[in-house]
Amino acid sequence: MSQSADASIEKPPGQPGLGTGGFRLSAEKLAPWGPVILVILGVIVFSLLKPETFGTVGNFRAIASEQAILAIAALGVTIPIICGQFDLSVAANISAVSVLTAGLMSFSSVPWELALVAGIAAGLLIGLVNGLLVAYAGVHSFIATLATSTILFGFTLWYGKGEIIFEGVSPEFASLARTKLAGFQLPALYLLLVGVALWFVLKLTPFGRYLYAIGGNRAAAEVAGVNVRRHIMYSLMASGGLVALAGVILTSRTASAQSTAGDTFLLPAFAAAFIGASTLRRGEFHVVGTIVGVYLVAVLVSGAFAMGAQNYVSPLITGVALIVAVVGSGALSRS
Repeated sequence: MSQSADASIEKPPGQPGLGTGGFRLSAEKLAPWGPVILVILGVIVFSLLKPETFGTVGNFRAIASEQAILAIAALGVTIPIICGQFDLSVAANISAVSVLTAGLMSFSSVPWELALVAGIAAGLLIGLVNGLLVAYAGVHSFIATLATSTILFGFTLWYGKGEIIFEGVSPEFASLARTKLAGFQLPALYLLLVGVALWFVLKLTPFGRYLYAIGGNRAAAEVAGVNVRRHIMYSLMASGGLVALAGVILTSRTASAQSTAGDTFLLPAFAAAFIGASTLRRGEFHVVGTIVGVYLVAVLVSGAFAMGAQNYVSPLITGVALIVAVVGSGALSRS
């Protein structure tokens, strides 16, 4: 066939490509929506396969309520990640705050309102120590928060005496997480309030814009006049405070505390944050994405359990989700 004949069958300029080129274009547009699509598909598939256990209103309400505490902790983790820092003290923070809050009520007969405030204040203090070590002492966030975790673990074992604390925990305090509103336990409402507030701060305030600027290019942010050290410190304080809030709500929900209360939160919180970075926006950590990440893993785990899977499936799914999310967010940030 002649060259002119070949040219005659080429697609006209401006028309959308077909075949592999068109698929790549569609895949590129759909990729940020992947986690959202997976949540929807997971709900549909598991509801069809197990309508009597998974596909019920009660189960969906339970997932929303039970995962709210993890989602609040994951939002806390997301804040320092935005500016390039990592808070590995999540699990130890939750455990320490939980034991402190319950212990104040149980060991010292402190009113539950004061114990609650003390728990959140302790989380802010933990975040402040992390922030000072990272921002002003120059310690890498991995090392600083890992060291803090070790210290907190020692405190938790000492103060909690290695026991489960439940005697003396106020019923009024327990009702803060056990009370239902429209069929949902209150932690779901707390997550909504925290999510909206944090979205506003990160999206519409100078503080949020500065955090993204630091994460994007620290040197450029410094040249532009941003107080990088102070904002890094604030980000870790905010992380400590939100994680402590998750610890307090967890204590309220179980009406008890133990030294290992937060052990299951670290990996899922980071998995949710990194899944969020591959959701809706290209390689950007944000509130909506993190919440989607939490509930994506929750739907997959709940569906697997409904199908008869054993307990070991939960960490497997979380670990795989974290690897896929890190690879996906890196690919999107480079595209």
